[in-house]
Amino acid sequence: MSPAVRRIGIAATPAPWSKGFRNYARDHAAGVEVETLLDARQLHRPGRPPFHILVVDDTARTFTSSAIADAVGEGTFVVGLFDEAAGMGRAFLERLGVQLILSAATGPEELIQAILRVAPAPDVLLATDPGVHTGQNGPPRGEREGQLTAGGTVSVWYSVTGGCGLTETIIGVADALAAGGPVLVVEADPLASAMAARLSRSPAVGLSWALGRVSHGQGALPDGLARARDDGVRPLGRFDLVAQTSMPGGPPPVDPDSLLGLVSEARRSYQHVLVSVGPLVAAPPSNAKDRFAVGRALLGHADVALAVATADPLGAVELGGWRAAAAEMAVGAPAWAVLGRGGRARFEETQLADLVGTSTALRPFQRLWFLPEDDAVSLARWNSHLVARGRWHSCIRRLASGLGAVEAISHGGVAGRSGAWGLVVSR
Repeated sequence: MSPAVRRIGIAATPAPWSKGFRNYARDHAAGVEVETLLDARQLHRPGRPPFHILVVDDTARTFTSSAIADAVGEGTFVVGLFDEAAGMGRAFLERLGVQLILSAATGPEELIQAILRVAPAPDVLLATDPGVHTGQNGPPRGEREGQLTAGGTVSVWYSVTGGCGLTETIIGVADALAAGGPVLVVEADPLASAMAARLSRSPAVGLSWALGRVSHGQGALPDGLARARDDGVRPLGRFDLVAQTSMPGGPPPVDPDSLLGLVSEARRSYQHVLVSVGPLVAAPPSNAKDRFAVGRALLGHADVALAVATADPLGAVELGGWRAAAAEMAVGAPAWAVLGRGGRARFEETQLADLVGTSTALRPFQRLWFLPEDDAVSLARWNSHLVARGRWHSCIRRLASGLGAVEAISHGGVAGRSGAWGLVVSR
């Protein structure tokens, strides 16, 4: 089989879409191989690579949520088709953990186009050389330029309180966004370096190396990306990563100008650039080794700034302090708040939303998002997987959808415009 072929598995089903899809793919879709699967065992056959795409529907229980999660963990993108009249409905597919939900009435031509838009590139999914980056945004290094979307949006992420789940939130959102186009995560947190280990990627080339290239007028991408480890462990996530440099005593201070140069370079090649910068701290009297200067600098260069806090009264109050500090620094981008690790009680969310709204009445956040506490997150960290289903995963996908609708802005003359929005609560 040619490495350029996309392998699509479809669950055995009596629904009419299946026959129409298979016939259309056979007659009209080049570079596609479709196979009907009778049970979950056919997903993992010795000597055969994972499917690029798995298509299921809501009329048959061919696969369990556990089987879907395993397939996603191996790099397969799962599409679900629902028929409210004849099937179990959209909610069934959400519980199953599929990544893209479409109507079963979608025509075969439109369906194959949608699948090919989200399908990982075959040569990347099937790569076995541990020296080649195996993220699923595009071809290996050296073939990326000129093929990826230019003018991407930049979101900058701040931690307002400790233990708010910032790292998992960024990872989840980035992986969801990667279904629609190339995504880069830049870990520039001045206090910790966790993403390379969390995503099973090599820490050999870190942020300091990439910024050194930028400071000397050289391109940092794709050479600065965190690649697969040399032990053969498959990297997690369908997005690319520039990981923070891991050093005893914590990461070294980041030069804001160099990081801005890296972000500018990334915007030309990625649809979304997510930058983690840790807390937002006022400048000290002497900032020769100011670890937090980068967080302040990026406020003026973001398409959207996100402040993440724990879902409790302290987190709500700290969000008010963050918003006031951002206003003093003349933030020009829309500002969103995220309350993570929350409980299930809706009245508690309502109280927290009221508290956030009161503490930011003069300069409100544009949107407030709630992310629930979910055992699936800690389980995924323990087992070195990504979360593929559950309440938290569903909320992350909605947050990613909202972020995906943000358009890149011109970074001139926009200071102060965020005060025009009122608070919109999203759960």
